[in-house]
Amino acid sequence: MYILKTNRFKKVISLLVVFSLLSLNVFALGNVNKSDFPNIPCEYLADLTKSDLTMEGLNTMNQQIAEYKLSDKEIADYVMRITKGSGKGAYPKDKDGNSITPYGIVKVTKVIEEKKNPDNSVKAPVNVTTPTFKVTLNGEVMDNENNKYPLLVYKDITYFPMTYYGARFLGLKANWYEKPKYYSYEGVLFIGVCPENEKQSTLEMIKNDSKKEEKYTATIVDYGLALNTTTQSQFLNNATEEYPILNFRGISYFPLTWKFAVEEFGWKYSYTNQDGLVINSGDAFRPLIDDVVIANSMPSENARYYFYSDNYYVVYPYSSYRPVYKLQVRKRGGEEKQYDMESQLYNGRKYSILYLNHAKDENGSFVESKPTIKDDIFYLNCIGSEKNSKRTPDLEIVIGIDLKNGKIVSEELKK
Repeated sequence: MYILKTNRFKKVISLLVVFSLLSLNVFALGNVNKSDFPNIPCEYLADLTKSDLTMEGLNTMNQQIAEYKLSDKEIADYVMRITKGSGKGAYPKDKDGNSITPYGIVKVTKVIEEKKNPDNSVKAPVNVTTPTFKVTLNGEVMDNENNKYPLLVYKDITYFPMTYYGARFLGLKANWYEKPKYYSYEGVLFIGVCPENEKQSTLEMIKNDSKKEEKYTATIVDYGLALNTTTQSQFLNNATEEYPILNFRGISYFPLTWKFAVEEFGWKYSYTNQDGLVINSGDAFRPLIDDVVIANSMPSENARYYFYSDNYYVVYPYSSYRPVYKLQVRKRGGEEKQYDMESQLYNGRKYSILYLNHAKDENGSFVESKPTIKDDIFYLNCIGSEKNSKRTPDLEIVIGIDLKNGKIVSEELKK
C-alpha cells in the first residue's frame, strides 16, 4: 500500500478516481459501494476491500473517522494497521513496503484511545487535593506539610510521587528516557524493581519553600509508561486508565490502588479508619529489568515479554529472530531460575517458530495473545512457518513449557 504524502496530490488522485467511476456509471470498488463509506478516502478503500476486513469492520472504521475526527495522517495510520500487505496474516505495511511490527502499531491505538477518552487527553489538567488521613509507607508516616512533592488525592485515590529517592524507598527505580529513537513517544518513564544496593531505607524529603495549599492542579501524562517491561506493546495505556498517572511539579505520580500497589508491584496493602493507608513494599516479586535497552537505537535486539501472575513471573523471548533466548522463571517463595531456549526453538522440527505470544484473531491477523499457566506448565501461542519456506508466518503452534526445568514439553500444531 502506498500512502500519498501531500493533500494536493491526494485530492488530484481522488478526483481522477471519482471521474473514472462516474464515467462508467459505477461508483463501487469490488462489492463495496463508496457512498456507504463517505469518510474513508477512495485511495484507501481499494486496499481495505482486499484485506480480511468485514463489511461490519468497514462500517465501524467509517464511523470512527467521523466520531473521533481523525486527521489524514491518523486515517493513513489506521489503514496501515488494518490492512495486511502482500501476505495473508502478515503485519501491515508502511509506505515503503516494510512490515509494521506490533511496536509500530501502539501509537495508532494510543491515538484512538485518547480520542475515545477526552478526559484523559494529552496533558489534560485535573484538580487534586492532599490527603486528610494518615499514610504510612514502609513504617514511615508521610509528612505532607513540608514536602515539595506531597502525596496527592485524585478521584478519592492517594497518589505517590515517583522521585528518584521516593521510588527507591519503595524498592523501585524511576528512570526517564528522553526521545528514545525506537519508541513512538517523546519520552519514556521506566518503573521497575531496583537492585538491592540502590534501595533507600528512609525517605529523603525535599523541603517546600512555599506555603502548603489544600488544592493543586496536576496533568494527565502522555509520555510512554513502561511498568515492569521494556516492550512497547506492554506499556501502560494511560488514556484508558480509570486512575491515570499524573504529573505534578515535573514528577510522575502513581495511584496507590490495588492494581498498582498489589498486582503491579506486589506490595502489602491495607486501609482502616484508625491507621489510614498502610503499604509495605517488601519483596516486589518482579524481575530486575535492564531498562537501559530503552535508550538503545535497536532495543528490539533485546525484545522480550513479561508475564505476571500470583504465583509466577516469567520473562521469555519475543521471537526466534532475536539474539535473546533466555527464559527467566520465579515461583513465589523460591529463587529466580534462568534457562537457555535457543536449542529448543531450533530443534529440527518440520516448521520454524517465528514469534512467541501471537495468535490469529477473528480477521485472520496475527496479534499478541495471553499466555496461561496450568499445573506449572506455561502455555504460549506462537506463529511459525514451514521449514525451508520464506519464513512467512502462516502456522499456529501452541507450546507448553515446564516452568520447573525450562523444557518445552508439548507442541500442538493448530489446523
